Amino acid sequence: MNSMMRFGTAAALLALASMPLVAQVKTHEEWEQAMKDAQAKRESLNSQMIAAQKDVDRLKKEDASKAEDVKNCQQDLASAQHQLNELLASMKREGAPRVYTVGSWAENRDCLWNIAKKPSVYNDVWLWPKIWQANRDAIKDPDIIYPGEKLQIPQKAPLSGKETLAEQTYFEHKHLPEQRAQADTH
Repeated sequence: MNSMMRFGTAAALLALASMPLVAQVKTHEEWEQAMKDAQAKRESLNSQMIAAQKDVDRLKKEDASKAEDVKNCQQDLASAQHQLNELLASMKREGAPRVYTVGSWAENRDCLWNIAKKPSVYNDVWLWPKIWQANRDAIKDPDIIYPGEKLQIPQKAPLSGKETLAEQTYFEHKHLPEQRAQADTH
């Protein structure tokens, strides 16, 4: 029996010894497959990372381009604002023409004299020829203006030579019939 036991023990030992070899072979095959899977996963992740980096680089370029566009727009806006400010300052210095809408004689007593006399216009009745001369296309006779007419009001300044001449001509024509009538009575 002893030999049988030895033989049984030897067989059991042999069986036990061969099991790890089978287990090792199977584990080794599994390990190789796991390595192949890991390698494939690594290559896939590498490809994704390269694609992501390209996207990041592209987006950085787009951001840089957009930042440059924003910077250019801001510079254009600042330049336009500066030009507008200069234009407004120039208009204030030069006294940009204003517009006056003629009211009725009954309500506003509007005539060129009274318009020139208004504090919001010239505050000086004797500057009425400036309004007349600035609106010669609309006003043929300075005694006749119409409610609703829009008159350009030039900047307040002394009468120019042309305006003074127009005023003199107006008074000569206005008073000529009176002067003739007086001459006829003498």
